[in-house]
Amino acid sequence: MRRRFSRPGSWVAALVVTIAPAALRAEGPAFDCSKAQGEVEPLICKDAELAALDRRLDGVYKEALGKARDGMDKSLRTEQRGWVGGRNECWKAKGDARLERGDQTVTVWLVPTGSGSRYEGRNVTFWSKGDEAMVTWLGSDLKCRARPGL
Repeated sequence: MRRRFSRPGSWVAALVVTIAPAALRAEGPAFDCSKAQGEVEPLICKDAELAALDRRLDGVYKEALGKARDGMDKSLRTEQRGWVGGRNECWKAKGDARLERGDQTVTVWLVPTGSGSRYEGRNVTFWSKGDEAMVTWLGSDLKCRARPGL
């Protein structure tokens, strides 16, 4: 027997009850937080931005895995396990930062410099000294100076 909803709002309520658990799951990372291990995974579970980045990365990984041919899937899985291991250990390193521009996020690492602080990452450099800073992001330069009194 098919059930019909007599009130217009009742089908909306039924839809929300059906979809809500899936939407709630989408807020966390791609892994099960009740099984989070080590020191990094619980941090990802507590941070909405990190959880969103984890879901995004998981989507890219699954897409690549789906396209892998001729044994590349095995190699990709091995690379992914190595990446997760590196992610779980990299937080112990001192002197890294996360830079965001629009919808892009880049991790940069502190590198030795003669003066000021210099961070470098993939196609990104950030340097600061005193009240001046310079960012080079994919070939574009941005120079800044702190306003007096701030």
